[in-house]
Amino acid sequence: MKTFLKIVLVVFVVLCFVSLATQLSMYYWPNIPAVPDPGAGRTYSLNNHGRYTYMNRNEYLLHEVAFWTFIICLLGTGAIEQFLDPFDHKRRPRPFDPNLPPWRNRH
Repeated sequence: MKTFLKIVLVVFVVLCFVSLATQLSMYYWPNIPAVPDPGAGRTYSLNNHGRYTYMNRNEYLLHEVAFWTFIICLLGTGAIEQFLDPFDHKRRPRPFDPNLPPWRNRH
């Protein structure tokens, strides 16, 4: 079970990074025009730091899917790490024990 959770966790982290990279790269695509073009289907606006660019339907759907993939994978990663702990982070010794006075915390 722990091996399966480790695989799922790694997949979530990779998907999180890929979706974040896709989200960020959309602001720098050179072929997205700054004026709407209904004939080409570029009617979906993207606020690029106060400068609007206009996407077509496929780019808009990619933007939305990447956003929700990032959110779901981030929440899934956090939940698996917090509640299931497949890499046993909670059992590892901590470098500083908050219950000890500072002069007794030595590595």
